[in-house]
Amino acid sequence: MRIAYLIFLFGVILVIGCSNVDELDLEDANPPEDEYYNSMINVSEFNSIDSKEGNYSIEGFIAYEHRCPPCPEGSLCKECMPDNFILSDSQEYDSSYDGMSDSEVIVYIGHDTSNLEVGKKYMLIVDITDYGDVELLEHRELS
Repeated sequence: MRIAYLIFLFGVILVIGCSNVDELDLEDANPPEDEYYNSMINVSEFNSIDSKEGNYSIEGFIAYEHRCPPCPEGSLCKECMPDNFILSDSQEYDSSYDGMSDSEVIVYIGHDTSNLEVGKKYMLIVDITDYGDVELLEHRELS
């Protein structure tokens, strides 16, 4: 009789325990891993890498933005540097490329960046081109 009672009690505990498991929101408990966010480095760390290739996740502030002005139709315009911005470890505003430090890097724009703002902090996923340039693939604003 006592064994039957223990088996009954075990069954009740098992049923109650299983019903509570169904109510858990496991998706919120274990958010998906974001490999780029978890491996993010700052600009100084990025610049200290000797041999860069592939994709990197860099955090920093947009310190300066350069857009090549449009050339009016029928005009002869000189070539200008492709659209880019300076990503910096500090929030200080740079008005040009003069005096760039190891905590700053030029990032060439590879997609629509109309929502990037000078002075805000971002996580960027960049690619190192065959020529060693840093090209923007994706961006996410950080708070």
